[in-house]
Amino acid sequence: MDAFDMAMQNTERLLDKLLQSEKIAISSVSLNFSQGVYAFFEGDKPVYIGRINNLKNRLAQHRRRSSTHDQASFAFRIACEETKKLGLEFNSSNRKELALHKDFSSYFYSAKERVAAMRVCAIEINDPVEQAIFEIYAAVKLRTEYNTFQTH
Repeated sequence: MDAFDMAMQNTERLLDKLLQSEKIAISSVSLNFSQGVYAFFEGDKPVYIGRINNLKNRLAQHRRRSSTHDQASFAFRIACEETKKLGLEFNSSNRKELALHKDFSSYFYSAKERVAAMRVCAIEINDPVEQAIFEIYAAVKLRTEYNTFQTH
């Protein structure tokens, strides 16, 4: 059995393990995985799945006020969705420019605060193939609204 088949075989088990793990405030995370997959929750609803090399550092990036669009990609996505719902359009040619736009930046900061208030759970997955496959599987299976898998 190759790495892909092994990873596919483990997806349901890993999803159960992720969902059964303790959901804690981001600021309280004491786990320090070398690699794994995490899930953000608003209430009981999973809203974002991500991969990590260092859990504490990655979660800090998601919520730090000074984080850039690529460090706080989840918050950036939330800000984009919120401004779209409000019918706001910004004349920016790329993500970096948009993140720095004076009118967009307040939505980006608010989204980081929203992320900081969420709960998170994580599981350790060291194999990079299994990690990548599981991230996509979990996001699709849980219908997380902020995972798009579009490149930027």
